[in-house]
Amino acid sequence: LYHFGLQYGKGDEVVKILESILQKENQYDGNISTDVELANAMCVIANSFIVETESVIVCDPAAGTGNLLTSAIDVFHLTPTQIRGNEILGQLVDLLSFRVGLRFVKTISSNNSPKFSNKDILEERAIFLPNQRDNQSGFVDERRSDEF
Repeated sequence: LYHFGLQYGKGDEVVKILESILQKENQYDGNISTDVELANAMCVIANSFIVETESVIVCDPAAGTGNLLTSAIDVFHLTPTQIRGNEILGQLVDLLSFRVGLRFVKTISSNNSPKFSNKDILEERAIFLPNQRDNQSGFVDERRSDEF
């Protein structure tokens, strides 16, 4: 994988091919990828509101194959530890890990890696609050009413 990453770079084209194969096999009907241009535009707009990106953690709760996360990596110049992603479909988590891993092929390690999960976050009863008071994690356990 290391040599592949050095030879083929970001891996975006390889992931596009593998994603199209999954689509043709109907492996993930109903899922729609975020358009790459839209993902780039969203990140550029978000970046205009952020003064310092060293403490930023980018989380995509429905990451798919990583269009939004890879745009964020490029726009915010993220390190692997600043990236979080969740995708309920296992095949897409594999592609996501592959794609993001190739972005950091020279620096990724067990202590310097993104965190990905394969959960149904709606079953965890979490609510995402983008403008939470303390500017910490945007996830709040809905069972704790004192958070509101």
